[in-house]
Amino acid sequence: MLISYLPLGARALLGLILAVSLIHKLRGPRAFAASLAGLRLLSKKKAPMLAAVVIGAEAVVCAALTHPAGYRIGLPAAAALMAGYAGAIGVVLRRGTQTPCACFGSPSDRPLSRLQLARNLVLFAAACAGTLAAFAPAQTAVRLEGAALTLLAAALLTVVVVRLDDIVELFAPWPGPSRHGPPSQR
Repeated sequence: MLISYLPLGARALLGLILAVSLIHKLRGPRAFAASLAGLRLLSKKKAPMLAAVVIGAEAVVCAALTHPAGYRIGLPAAAALMAGYAGAIGVVLRRGTQTPCACFGSPSDRPLSRLQLARNLVLFAAACAGTLAAFAPAQTAVRLEGAALTLLAAALLTVVVVRLDDIVELFAPWPGPSRHGPPSQR
């Protein structure tokens, strides 16, 4: 039954996304803190503290998702983290702040948009679904081939989520000059 694979898929998807995000943030923690200051959620002096909290939270949740006994804590914690990210993005969008997205550590030239909000809400839903399935009674056993397929799907979805801005840009109508130039010069 598919519900048996949902906790594994949610854990893998969220764990991989958080691992990618964490690696990028750890490569440039000062740049990440500066991008948080640009969100104007806290004062500039408190941005490094917030960056450390975000990095620490991502590391703890990622570790909980990968630990065999910790996923029942990791999935709800991932849901809380994604809800927090969505809430922060919602506040920034409501204020009309035009700030680049540093969702995966390195600042982009694209400002935060409803796309990032939607992405985090979908990840929140995945964490909630995985949590509910993890606590569901009497699931059927997970088979090796089903687990392998679930992990492969999670890896592919991770690539889509991490590169979502680029994928959307590929299919968006060309409005004129972009950071890549006109299509004839790409």
